[in-house]
Amino acid sequence: MFTTEMHGNVLVMSPPAELVVSRSEEAKAFLTATVEDGHSQLVVDLAKMTFIDSSGLGVLIGAKKVANNAGGDVRLCGLSPQVQTIFQLTRLDRVFKTFATSDQAVASFD
Repeated sequence: MFTTEMHGNVLVMSPPAELVVSRSEEAKAFLTATVEDGHSQLVVDLAKMTFIDSSGLGVLIGAKKVANNAGGDVRLCGLSPQVQTIFQLTRLDRVFKTFATSDQAVASFD
């Protein structure tokens, strides 16, 4: 579902092109397990994402809560104009730190 790559202590993850209700339970379980495995500093690279629905947003919010409780955070990068609009309309752009690139997001943890 997600592709992952370690950058120091930060795990960069790329979700599928669409994070929708049919994939939300699997995504939630994967992200929760990732944090429970000790990876609480996460960057979710949305560069390939074309659509996210409310359940997908819920998955990201849940992952942020789990990561925060473990002393980490979830940061986003690569939001397309369409996805950025969704985050602005839902005001989640105020909840998540967003960056243009994964390198910038990874560096923000230092």
